[in-house]
Amino acid sequence: AGNISALAIDQHGLQPPHSLARIPGHPATPDAPESLSRPHEIVFAPDSDLFAVPIQGRAAGYGIDMIRLYRWHKGEARLLDEIRLAPGSWPRHVDFHPSGKWLYCLSELSSTLTVLEVDAQRGALRIKQTLSTLPEGYPTRSDASEVEVHPSGRFVYAANRGHDSIGVFAVDAQEGTLSVIDWVNCGGKTPRFTTLSPDGRRFFSANEESDTIEVFDVDVQTGQLHRRQQTITTPSPTCICFASAD
Repeated sequence: AGNISALAIDQHGLQPPHSLARIPGHPATPDAPESLSRPHEIVFAPDSDLFAVPIQGRAAGYGIDMIRLYRWHKGEARLLDEIRLAPGSWPRHVDFHPSGKWLYCLSELSSTLTVLEVDAQRGALRIKQTLSTLPEGYPTRSDASEVEVHPSGRFVYAANRGHDSIGVFAVDAQEGTLSVIDWVNCGGKTPRFTTLSPDGRRFFSANEESDTIEVFDVDVQTGQLHRRQQTITTPSPTCICFASAD
């Protein structure tokens, strides 16, 4: 519907949306109809009331390709800033650095990672770097799917559907910019979703088209992923969540 909403939780469960923020697409022109924005995710900065929303306008060739920064204030989402990315890139997922100083955006169709500086006081974003999630010269279509920042803040991981890999990137401690460490085979086909365990020592790749979840050990010193002999079989996995031991 081209909006983001907030739903309260009480003893009876989820309540109807009580806050809506509409995100407009492109207006209609003589050559094209109005496009519908498609906000794809909401991610809060660590210990903050700031949150980021990557937005895809999916009308072919007429997308909105934007990241918006909001502040949650007194029960409302207040727009602070917006950054437009390359047309047709399709911003899909974002993740904040643990420091809150940088935001990493993965774009689906362009298979790129964009590093943005976050000014929390001013509520502003600034693009610092854009780089490919794929090896140079890769000739076949591949759609990027997921991005995670390691809890240490030293590494970023990006999943590629088509190349069927996890890109491993090092984070510059001063600038937040990225450099390539390696590409690791996801162990299956079409890594639709990936995630790290809360302690940062395990990495999970939900490989949608091979019906498997592959488990990797994370070298917390180098960021490298090492595949374990542990394959979980489940139909078309697309999301993994952790529950507390309680």
